[in-house]
Amino acid sequence: MEIWEKVEGNDDSNDTSSSGITSAAFSNDESDRQPAEYKDEDSRKGLKTQGADGSSTELGRHNQLKDIAVRVHRSEFDRGTRHIESSSKVKTRDLEGVEYIEGQMDNIGITKNHTLGADSVEEKEVIIESDVDVTERAGTLVKQEEYMDAQVQRKQLELLAEQNFASGKKAFVFPEVVKADKNIEVFLNRNSSVLVNENEILINGAFNGWRWKSFTEKMHKTDLKGDWWSCHLYVPKEAYRIDFVFFNGGNVYENNNSSDFFVPVEGGLDESAFMDFLLEVKRKELEKLAAEQAERERQAEEQRRREAEKDASEADQAQAKMEVQKKREAIDQVMKFATKSVGDLWHIEPSMFKGEDRVRLYYNRSSRPLEHASEIWIHGGHNNWSDGLTIVERLQRSKKKDGDWWYAEGMYQS
Repeated sequence: MEIWEKVEGNDDSNDTSSSGITSAAFSNDESDRQPAEYKDEDSRKGLKTQGADGSSTELGRHNQLKDIAVRVHRSEFDRGTRHIESSSKVKTRDLEGVEYIEGQMDNIGITKNHTLGADSVEEKEVIIESDVDVTERAGTLVKQEEYMDAQVQRKQLELLAEQNFASGKKAFVFPEVVKADKNIEVFLNRNSSVLVNENEILINGAFNGWRWKSFTEKMHKTDLKGDWWSCHLYVPKEAYRIDFVFFNGGNVYENNNSSDFFVPVEGGLDESAFMDFLLEVKRKELEKLAAEQAERERQAEEQRRREAEKDASEADQAQAKMEVQKKREAIDQVMKFATKSVGDLWHIEPSMFKGEDRVRLYYNRSSRPLEHASEIWIHGGHNNWSDGLTIVERLQRSKKKDGDWWYAEGMYQS
């Protein structure tokens, strides 16, 4: 198995004379920090002396304001320099940004829109430094720091590549200490591997003994000295190790002599905690599968119920149609013998009607059993009495003159 050794940097303890610059390298004498152009009284612009004793008031006020500006710049510079020193050791030739800021200290100006008096000073506008200048210079300092950080990282990578190649190691990672929930870069020396003649190289791997979140990424040739290829990977927070091999996308593998490559991970779960985590994940997966299966069964049962209801409904409809057909046949049979009137005994008006029409049924009680009845009622039904007694009406005397006619009025049902 590949064992990763932490690469120790060269001892720079004896190189302090050229590896760092501090604010102590600059004089604390206020006169030394004053730009040369302000030491010459004739070079000052926009300053008018209004004191009783000549230019002494003007010079004192000017020096006071200039000293304030110098201290502002010195404070900014010292803070930036200390921050750079705490980040990494750099060469003097890399401090172009520091020299730029020091040079800018000579550009401090005082506007001419103010008046200096002997007894009092009325200042209308004194501009030591604008917010824009502060922002621009802070941005410049940040860019210089980023540039130097990138240079330091580049030097570290070059050193790691040289050391791993010299020790015969085929692969390494950067940063050397891999932490969970961070990004890393994996490097492979193609010339030292069985993939030396391959034009395409990929990395295939997973985490925690190939048990968590597998990955496959394409690698790209770097500009490091030697035939180094690399790719970036994200290390999940559950990881305690990374396992991987390299291959050409086909069946040619560089697998560290069948032992696979692996890298330990710090800050994630340990193996025991990961096993508990994995059991919890499996439990949740089983619960999810059971819930999905139960949902599928519920939907299947619901589908069967709907189909049964549909079949029952269709059967009911078929039965209803059969019953209606039977009733129609019975009515047709009755209608063959049915009449709409019997001579001068009874008749219906109008003689032609359909369902839901209102009609009158007339009855002539002359020479009939009800000839002397004071009340006459009719009981009847529809469709050959299929619905039982549906007509109960009291007849009223009609004004017809050709007999003793009585009638009942109602709705005809089809």
